Amino acid sequence: MKPSKPLAVILSLLLLCLPACAAADSGEAPQSLTLKNAGTLSLPADCSALQTVTLINCPAMDLSPLAACPRLTSVTIVWQDGCCGTAPYDLSPLAQCARLTSLTLQGPCVEDLTPLEAMTALATLCVSSLAVKDYTPVTSLQLKHLSLSGVPGGQVGEIFTAIGRRLESAVIGSCTLTQEACGAILQAAKLTSLRFEQVEGIDTAADAWTTLTNLSSLQMTGCALNSLAFLSSFVATVIIKLDDVAVDGSVCSIAFDKYFLDCDNVPADAMLDFLSGSGRQWLYATVGMEAGTVSKAVIAAFADIGSLLSLDVERAAADAWSADVWQGFPRLEQLKLSDSGTVDLGFIPQLTALERLVISNTAVTGSDAVGNLPLLTQLTLLACELDSWDFLCGLTSLTLLTAAGCNGPTTLDFAPALKHLTSLALENAPITDLSPLTGHKLQSLYLYGCPIADYAPLTTLPNLALLSCSEDAALPQLSCRVVHARYFAFSD
Repeated sequence: MKPSKPLAVILSLLLLCLPACAAADSGEAPQSLTLKNAGTLSLPADCSALQTVTLINCPAMDLSPLAACPRLTSVTIVWQDGCCGTAPYDLSPLAQCARLTSLTLQGPCVEDLTPLEAMTALATLCVSSLAVKDYTPVTSLQLKHLSLSGVPGGQVGEIFTAIGRRLESAVIGSCTLTQEACGAILQAAKLTSLRFEQVEGIDTAADAWTTLTNLSSLQMTGCALNSLAFLSSFVATVIIKLDDVAVDGSVCSIAFDKYFLDCDNVPADAMLDFLSGSGRQWLYATVGMEAGTVSKAVIAAFADIGSLLSLDVERAAADAWSADVWQGFPRLEQLKLSDSGTVDLGFIPQLTALERLVISNTAVTGSDAVGNLPLLTQLTLLACELDSWDFLCGLTSLTLLTAAGCNGPTTLDFAPALKHLTSLALENAPITDLSPLTGHKLQSLYLYGCPIADYAPLTTLPNLALLSCSEDAALPQLSCRVVHARYFAFSD
């Protein structure tokens, strides 16, 4: 699993972009102060407007001067890149900052959190990799936003048991949760945002996930999960993003909201559990495998999602193209198939609503079946080998045709039948004769790497606005815009 940065690191990096203590050219008092590798806390002469203070890799210094900043709301202290002072910071002076609502502590800059108990206005606390053994003081705070990284799982549970019900957002990172800790997190019913980073012990089988009825965002990175069943509670209401999570021994990713679904390397059994159930209203779905293939059963499960308009399948299993798999899909308008060995398109006439078909890096048999798609308006074939190109004549609704790096078409004799075609793109196609295009109403034409003998027929295209072609093309005088550019860059 890939390492990820805790939220506190991201916050501190963002704060680096804030202006330093110099006052603006207008002479107004500065609102932010950032010190890096400084030995003393030197405040601006006028700190009446100072709201945020960031100390990066500064040895422990006296924070008492901050009490003189009446508008101070945010303090960030960071020890990173191996920085380690001779002594930790004493946070006690911050209790005198009556408006302090946000505190970020990263690295071994603090050993004692007891002073937090006096910071009654604190609403946001982010702690990461501290030299702290006892996090009990956190349990006395009235927080709304909490980020804990590197805190022992048992103490995470104690914190959430004490204050979790008030939290609106939480980040937990770099720890192994106890069962009690996981249960306490799932009782934080007011949470609208929840993120786990590099966390073990997440109980995805717990019924308590249904408690998080206010959740709008759930993210997990580098975590170990025992199933995906818990996601069923969120398919229509929550933005989900799981990156590099371990499920059934496989590292996979899955992201979705109410209308979009993107799955990569999800094991078949876990995927089927996830797809089963009610409430799925996705319009656009992408499913693929870097190792192995997308199973026949997984593709068939998508047929039960009646709302689906677009399906993108990468590396499908060899038996995924049987007709029974594709029964259903009543509204499917777009199908993308890639890196799937050999595909028999005999199933495709069942997709009666299909308007766009994209196939790439795949050998195609049963190509003639494409001619039985009356609503097809866009066809894109990239690095494909087809058993036949005769079906093109029957695609009378086609407006866009792209064939790049394929074994055809070998002739443009289909063009007169395609009266609605406005865009034609061919790369490395064995086309020599352009005369079938004579008088066609094409608006955009791309010809690259094609052994065209004579470009004169292009002068008869009344609507041609853009021609892209090889640099050495012997073109006649044309009124359209001409661009010598290669779009697909397949090898000759």
